[in-house]
Formats: sequence, C-alpha cells, structure tokens
Amino acid sequence: MPKDQDGEQCPFCKKGRFVARPEKLAFHQWTDKGYVFCRVAVTSGICNHCGSRDWNEDIEALIDEAVRREYDKLPSPQQGLAAGLSSTRGRGARRTRKKGAFKRRSNL
Repeated sequence: MPKDQDGEQCPFCKKGRFVARPEKLAFHQWTDKGYVFCRVAVTSGICNHCGSRDWNEDIEALIDEAVRREYDKLPSPQQGLAAGLSSTRGRGARRTRKKGAFKRRSNL
C-alpha cells in the first residue's frame, strides 16, 4: 500500500483507518501441472477497527509472480509421465498389484 493511502478510512466499517502492516501470505493454487504452494511477504492495509484487508495491484503482482515462479519449477505433464510419474496420484499403482493383494473392507 503506498504511503499516501496510509490512514484512509475503511469503506466497510466507516470507523477505522487502514494501517500499512507487513504480513506473510501462504497459499496454494491449482494449475494445469498440479498444485503450487507459495509464500509471499507483502505490505497490506489493515483496518485498525474491523480488521478488513485492502489489497492493491502491487500485491496482486507479487502473488502472480510467486505462482509463476513455482509453476516454472514443476515438470510439464508430459515430462512427468515420461519419467514414470503417474498423473493419477498413486491410484495407478493399485492396478499393477496382484489380485488379492488388498483386503476388502466389509463396509464397501
């Protein structure tokens, strides 16, 4: 949040003022390569009365940059399949086991 907006009145409660505070955000985002897990340090405006947060374009850009950085670290879906990784998250391993290797539950 730019310094000129510090102290702006909260549009929700109309009583408090926004105060710029640094905070760390941790989140995950689904992509076509799977989930990416990100952590970002941002300075956002927080109302000192009701606690609502004010995000601006700078914070959105930091979040997009973090997602892109983690996305680029993931292998492409074709590379993962070529390396023997299953896109079914482990479910494919059950199909390769011998019949009777798993005990059936009576409640299924």
